[in-house]
Amino acid sequence: MGLDMYAYALTGNETKNPPEFHYWRKHHGLCTWLAALCVEKGGEAWNEPAQSVELDSADLDRLERAILNDEIPDTFGETFRRDDDLKFVRKAQAALSHGKTVEVVASW
Repeated sequence: MGLDMYAYALTGNETKNPPEFHYWRKHHGLCTWLAALCVEKGGEAWNEPAQSVELDSADLDRLERAILNDEIPDTFGETFRRDDDLKFVRKAQAALSHGKTVEVVASW
């Protein structure tokens, strides 16, 4: 078992299993950042698997700044993650611009 996170771009018409548009494996730094954001937005602490947070444009701007300022620790030292995280931000911003809702679900 380990940490898996899935991003979804939802239109509101999804069935039971919407397609993911981004995936992370064992990215604990990003999970910690998203969990703190969820609490800041009035959500519950992420103490159980299958927690989620909806991201708006301001959240994505904050995430992008955090990535660019190296505020998202990478506990596994994988250098590709920064570029991959920025790729997610771009895809999520595009989804929002098309009227979709962006949600990230963390499961462990």
